[in-house]
Amino acid sequence: MRTHNYLVEHYKDLKNMNWVGSHMGFDLLMINDQIRNDFWRVDRCKNKVVLDVGTGTGLLSIMAAHAGAKKVYTFEYDEAKYKVAKHLIEQSGMADIITVINADILGVDAECWEHEPIDIVTTETVANDCFTENFAVIVEHVENNFNCSKNLTWYPEQIDLRLTLFDYDYKNEFEPGIALPEGFTNAVNSSVEIFRNNFYPGNEMNLPVAKVTKFKPNNSQLIDSFYTNSNLRSMIETANYNIPMDHSKLQNPYIKVDWVLKNHRDELWLNNAKSWYSIAFCVDKNKGNNFYFRFHPITHALLCSQN
Repeated sequence: MRTHNYLVEHYKDLKNMNWVGSHMGFDLLMINDQIRNDFWRVDRCKNKVVLDVGTGTGLLSIMAAHAGAKKVYTFEYDEAKYKVAKHLIEQSGMADIITVINADILGVDAECWEHEPIDIVTTETVANDCFTENFAVIVEHVENNFNCSKNLTWYPEQIDLRLTLFDYDYKNEFEPGIALPEGFTNAVNSSVEIFRNNFYPGNEMNLPVAKVTKFKPNNSQLIDSFYTNSNLRSMIETANYNIPMDHSKLQNPYIKVDWVLKNHRDELWLNNAKSWYSIAFCVDKNKGNNFYFRFHPITHALLCSQN
């Protein structure tokens, strides 16, 4: 009866929740991704306190509680998602372990929120261009403003940046299977290619970022490793790399970006996973072989200039 009453009371919240392609935690593609789920499966948490930043459906919180955590706190700033997540957690029978908080975690600290010392933090606030969902800001805020145990563990605990220069064999995506004027078919495919090559637009100083076919390169170059601690933000904002890459013999040169997330058990090639896109910088064939990489100081987007 509790479920029926909730459905009647919150039918609008449930009806308006987009489960297909929302990319805000309520995404069936994401929560059905077994490799992704296994990576964020918190273990070694028996009788420990876990913080989950970005509740979504509550899946990460439920996995932690199911693995033996004595307490799980989880933050969801969107009110509609908070209501649905709270319902799902209640129906799981774990509401006595999991506390869902409807607030922006960056607006909360230990002075206004009384909580048990946090042993483990899990968060999936990572994007195709890894750090553009405030990941480093969240890490810094939690470490500096919350009551955390001395041996605080993060999921993920390390993030590697890897780059690969490759020749992209672009395939036409518009293949309707019916006879059409060649000019129309070519125009559609050209339009799609322009869209793909400006997935994140560039400018006179920085190369655009393309959405490319997923693959795990076997010749990628490790550029840097970022560790999840209070120094992460400053490391990102001061990092820069001058990297020579000879593209002169490539017909369609691109530089693939791979973010590799790691925990104590495993690693996840983010841009090869179901729930994220594969991205690459579009190399200008008319320019030289020197590439300068750094991060935007506000958005933490990875930028690349070529000369």
